[in-house]
Amino acid sequence: PLPVGGEVKQWSGRTCPIEGCNFELCLYSVGAPPRTFPLCPNCFNSPDWRLEDDDEDESSNKKDAADKEDEHKERQIKKMTGKSLTLECPLPDEHPLIDDLYVSPDPDSDGIFILDPHFGPKWRLVATRDATIIHLPKSIDKLTVLDEKE
Repeated sequence: PLPVGGEVKQWSGRTCPIEGCNFELCLYSVGAPPRTFPLCPNCFNSPDWRLEDDDEDESSNKKDAADKEDEHKERQIKKMTGKSLTLECPLPDEHPLIDDLYVSPDPDSDGIFILDPHFGPKWRLVATRDATIIHLPKSIDKLTVLDEKE
């Protein structure tokens, strides 16, 4: 199955870079205004690349009660009509598709900012774990994501 809660479109015949996968890639758009993420249907359904639930995460033990309650309410909203909605990037931040578009960490959501895979002319960064969008100046003609990370 594909993620529920957004729109899935073909992504110009590209294939997944994971060795042995080679599935045709899609673009997954979610939210208003829409945020778009690369999606490999095979990796999305693979246990090796599945997003982990935060319920048993060590970092969640350090959060205060209000944060835990807010996250619980968000999970309840995401689970409508028996289906779990995917309202964020459907692949983990470590997946090579996401990593290739990495720009910077997102301290507000413990996710990362990636370059929108529509690749211009309206350049923007999207957060993988929340609804943050950063619009870049229209005067930018070309962007290159470097392999280096600080």
